[in-house]
Amino acid sequence: MRRGIRRLVLGAGAVAAGSFAAALLGGGPASAAPAPSGPVVGTAPPGLLADAAHGIDPAVPRNGVWPRIGYLPSLVPPDSPLQIPTPVVTHDRAGTTDVRVFPYLPPWLHNGIVSRFPPDTAFEIAGAIHLAVPGTSGRVEINPNGHCLFVGGGRSQQYLPRGFRRTVESPVRAEVPLPGDGGFTVTIDPRVFRRG
Repeated sequence: MRRGIRRLVLGAGAVAAGSFAAALLGGGPASAAPAPSGPVVGTAPPGLLADAAHGIDPAVPRNGVWPRIGYLPSLVPPDSPLQIPTPVVTHDRAGTTDVRVFPYLPPWLHNGIVSRFPPDTAFEIAGAIHLAVPGTSGRVEINPNGHCLFVGGGRSQQYLPRGFRRTVESPVRAEVPLPGDGGFTVTIDPRVFRRG
């Protein structure tokens, strides 16, 4: 088992790929427009960690199912391969607008992926993107955050069953400095489990 976060500092040439990934997870340069006015747009689910806004928040549940809430309503059709709930937008006194979104795979896609997993294997991945864009009216920070668990053999998809042990853990963090006070960071934590 490997531990620790591997950190990569990428050049400006990686910005295009990073921008695509940000758009895929619900944020990106197109989302950097001024946020809607008002203190909050969307409602933050319970248990989120304010200090995890720029990295993986361990309170984000597996597969988009929140305790006592279930799936957050999505802004895209149910047949979309990525469900994107209403972003949680907050503004602080320093002029920073923080946009947090918690995308998830729809059940039909998740179940299709799980059907290809061997019965004694599980794969878990958590990830977060942080994009900071300086602007004339203040800094905008965009932070998609997601968490998936795939368990083979038709077992529960919310919790890892007993008897599985972790065989791979190798978190990766990639950073792209942007001009001014901006930056782009991707953090991914993949884990592989096997029974026995």
